[in-house]
Order: sequence, then structure tokens, then C-alpha cells
Amino acid sequence: MLEGQRAAFTADGPADAALRRNRIDRLLALVLDNADAFVDAMAQDFGTRPKAGSLFT
Repeated sequence: MLEGQRAAFTADGPADAALRRNRIDRLLALVLDNADAFVDAMAQDFGTRPKAGSLFT
């Protein structure tokens, strides 16, 4: 897997700033849109945990 990533980076070069910002924006939207699912998963993994505590950390 890493060899494939290395080859792609070597062939394409680094992503420009606009593409990096777009990726960060999409990641942030994904995390915010799925916050409840993340909190539920953390509660299952770590036991009873206050929702507010999970959202702030």
C-alpha cells in the first residue's frame, strides 16, 4: 500500500493548497455530520461516557 502511495506522490507531486483546503473542508464536514455516530462508538468502546465530554475532547 505504501509503495502505491509513494509512486502516486512521485508521479503527481504534492497537492496544491486549494486541493488540501478542499480535503480539510470535506473531512470537517464528514466529522461534524457523523458526530453522534462517533460519540455512540466511543460510549461502546469506553463504557458510559457523557456525550458532552466526548464532543469536547
